[in-house]
Amino acid sequence: MSNKATVAVLSYELIKHPRAIKIVKTLLKNNYRVIIWYSTKPFKKGPKIVRALMNYLYSIVEALFLKANMYWIENIPDIVYILYPILRRNYVYDRRSPWSKEVILEYGFKIFGKIAEIIERFLIKHAKCIAVASTPLKFEFNYEKPVYVVPNYPEKSFSLSGKQRNNVGKGKILLYVGKLSIVEGTDILLKVARKLCNSETQLWIVGDGPLKHMVKTIAEKCPNVKWFGWLSRDKVKELISLADYCLVPRHKTRYSIFYNHEGVQKIGEYLALKKPVIACGIAKSPYYYLVSEDSYVETILKITKEEISITSKPLEAYWEDCSEKEVLKAVAYTLKAKEEK
Repeated sequence: MSNKATVAVLSYELIKHPRAIKIVKTLLKNNYRVIIWYSTKPFKKGPKIVRALMNYLYSIVEALFLKANMYWIENIPDIVYILYPILRRNYVYDRRSPWSKEVILEYGFKIFGKIAEIIERFLIKHAKCIAVASTPLKFEFNYEKPVYVVPNYPEKSFSLSGKQRNNVGKGKILLYVGKLSIVEGTDILLKVARKLCNSETQLWIVGDGPLKHMVKTIAEKCPNVKWFGWLSRDKVKELISLADYCLVPRHKTRYSIFYNHEGVQKIGEYLALKKPVIACGIAKSPYYYLVSEDSYVETILKITKEEISITSKPLEAYWEDCSEKEVLKAVAYTLKAKEEK
């Protein structure tokens, strides 16, 4: 198969999903023609649930008009691609996280999670192959088809640039980057913020999401807590380089094993800039300091007061070295499967 094949990369919220952009770059670098699709989400008014459903329906129709030799689709939200198996489209199903499990944690209704899992299994069944963001996700289902581990590591351009902290405050700087939601442990982050309020330690929060109003409220009350909203990757890199410690708070569940340094993008970015990472509620790893959810806030307080010190194994892992070859393997397999059909 010639590298002149056309690959459509679909990402519902492309601007918030750097993984899809990295996949596009990899394909272009290897002479594939690439179509990039993301939802324009034209429905911006009305109740949130109604608005979301309308945008999903619009996106389902919009995605049908893409024409390519194969498609790379992500699993959040995978309902957008529900008609691809029926139309016998050749696609890689990219599982960035255990989506159906996250739906239950986020909304608290098992029926939502069950519906999401039915969609997941339907798309898994008809995919040519599967891509996953971490090794544990490779074992989430009995896929019965090739599975390629494509870690969510940062690109080499994200590595340390030499920028040093300068006149940003007396105390330590803690940084959180990510979605502001229950699944991402924002309620735990808020506990940290309340404990640190009016102290010399600064807490910087980068991101947006369902709990942004709570983050905004505490940032307005506490002068040492700053909420930046969503920022460009360059700006995120700058803030990480200035931080003393980076945070990954999450609730411990039976699905915690699926989240580690391979799949959680912010961890890879923290580590690329050689920052110590304090985490809870995710899988064990030698590359970050993992504590229990119950002791997370207290541990952070002790670390900022230098009552305890933390050490972890350094990790230098980049997209170009570890992930690109797996993307190309998945694409080559899917195109070959199309030829043999």
